[in-house]
Amino acid sequence: MNYILEYSEQEVVETILLPVSKSECNRLLVAQYLSGYQFLIDEISDSDDSQVLKKCLNEIDEVTTFDVHHAGTAFRFLTALFAITPGTRIITGSNRLKERPIAPLVNALKDLGADIEYLEKENFAPLKITGKKLQGKSLQVEAGISSQFVSALMLIAPYLENGLQIEFKNKPVSFSYLVLTASIMKRLGVDLDLFEDKVVVKAGTYKSVMPVKAERDWTSASYWYEFVALSKKAKIKLPGLFENSLQGDVVLKDIFTFFGVTTEFNSDGVTIFKNYLPVDQLIFDFSDSPDLAQTVAATASVLNLPVILNGVSTLRVKETNRVEALKIELEKIGVNIIEIDITSFKIEFNNERFSKDLSFSTYQDHRMAMCLAPLVIHYKKIVIENPEVVSKSYPNFWMHLSRLGVEITKQ
Repeated sequence: MNYILEYSEQEVVETILLPVSKSECNRLLVAQYLSGYQFLIDEISDSDDSQVLKKCLNEIDEVTTFDVHHAGTAFRFLTALFAITPGTRIITGSNRLKERPIAPLVNALKDLGADIEYLEKENFAPLKITGKKLQGKSLQVEAGISSQFVSALMLIAPYLENGLQIEFKNKPVSFSYLVLTASIMKRLGVDLDLFEDKVVVKAGTYKSVMPVKAERDWTSASYWYEFVALSKKAKIKLPGLFENSLQGDVVLKDIFTFFGVTTEFNSDGVTIFKNYLPVDQLIFDFSDSPDLAQTVAATASVLNLPVILNGVSTLRVKETNRVEALKIELEKIGVNIIEIDITSFKIEFNNERFSKDLSFSTYQDHRMAMCLAPLVIHYKKIVIENPEVVSKSYPNFWMHLSRLGVEITKQ
């Protein structure tokens, strides 16, 4: 199934209730399970990722094989959790997930004494894990590929005898997500210290006397920032977003000032509206916010603004190779993505369109679908292939887009 999107220029004033942050929710779900469900979570994200993780945790004592599909975060968090949970379990996922890295986490867990076996290709899913009690110590972990390896270990660390000290091999990517993990753990009563080169977690338990509330998702807000940036006149209110957010993608409020979007904070969220446009070349570093890179690339492409994007090495090992996917899709609107090195690329323009009828592939990647959809504002009619992929993080995305005046029909 495809969606045909059509849009005619109009003034937009709307309120959008974003999904709950799946990054926060996934961490809370693991902590809740480890606590023995000693606290409540106020609202659980309806994203596929969080729902898959919730389902696996609910069935942990009932089934032995767990399929997390495309949910990389669930796969990594459950790998660590299964390693300390008595019983033998198999964890697997989609073909793409079987290509994504897991060895640094498995190596670290084995260093702690975990019993983990690769069932197909060495260093990749699926895994067979026999859980047992592990004793914490000081160990080194490769942090230059994914912050989730470290976060997975941090989440189980309070339940290891003597806690855990993790020293980072190489500079951590997406360090803001380690800050998020640490903040949530501290909020739940865990004693830890996070430094630039290591994290030290003391043995303890998760607890909270009050239901724990996750914030609304700043990453999901990026598509409405893009919508405003590409519109002539739009004002969108986004409740539940706050300036002192734990989420690293809060930086999008600063990034999008360069694309003419103003953010006004109020007591219950933000209002965003169009202001001005820049004229100079822009340079951004996405080392701590890689999920914003596609949205920025798409926005700059339509606005015809040369941009250099640094810190994008992790985009190659996400749901798809996002750098390659962007290269293919943005060529359709006369954009060349020039790779500078494995960590950087720049956007240039050839002023040619390959096709009058724009149809965009999504590569089983929710963020490809959502960053390309707002292009309808400029091109008036586009096709998004396999639009259902947005359910991974934002199931109501198409409904919300239609409320902004975009006509959506099935093809």
